[in-house]
Amino acid sequence: MRSRRKKSGRSIKKPLNLSKTVLEYVRGKRYTPSTLSELSQQLNIPSAHTHIFKQTLDDLVEKGEIVLNQTKYRSPISNQLKTGTINVLPKGFGFVRVDKGADVFIPRPHLKGAVDGDTVEVEILAEASPKGPEGKVVAILKRSRTHLAGTILRKIKKHYIAYAPLLGVEKPVQVHSKLELEEGDRVICQVKTWKNKEGLVDAEVTRNIGNISDPSIDIQAAVEEFELPDGFTQEAIDEAKQYG
Repeated sequence: MRSRRKKSGRSIKKPLNLSKTVLEYVRGKRYTPSTLSELSQQLNIPSAHTHIFKQTLDDLVEKGEIVLNQTKYRSPISNQLKTGTINVLPKGFGFVRVDKGADVFIPRPHLKGAVDGDTVEVEILAEASPKGPEGKVVAILKRSRTHLAGTILRKIKKHYIAYAPLLGVEKPVQVHSKLELEEGDRVICQVKTWKNKEGLVDAEVTRNIGNISDPSIDIQAAVEEFELPDGFTQEAIDEAKQYG
């Protein structure tokens, strides 16, 4: 009987400790709204205890200590969400322009893979900071582009690794090509996925502009890399014709 009482005491204490662990994690500044499966992995919950973990989350939701939004859990504290277009600067941080209110500053660690021009959902972490409201990207709603321009760095087995100026040196691109490429080739790639199982952007070469050893391709490469206008619109041409 004594051993049964001790076992019962431990079974009561575990959910309390688990609830505390979940609350501390979900309320943490670096937390991003996650599904049950994602939370289980992040907190190293054994698969045999998934049902207990799910019940713990349900209890916390019922008490209002965490919020279940569709399939993702988040904290009710600092749960102000806004949607806008992100402008990522060369130094790695960005600002999200929202419909109402000041632009939201996004530090580099909180970009979540967003690139310049993406439509994102952000969570406000701090209203007052030297740069204005500060937040983190919690979801990428719409990608601004489907292609990237980059420079081939090296070949690894059947694919290549490329540097894309838009993403920076910290985010190499895994590139596939039907044609043989050389180190220094500047290529245009169609993005297949923004995050594969290795955590890399996965893309396929659609065009080889030329090699960096050829200075004549610099302008064309810049046009492709930063989506600069490379000609006049039909409207501008028609207007010019009116003046002879």
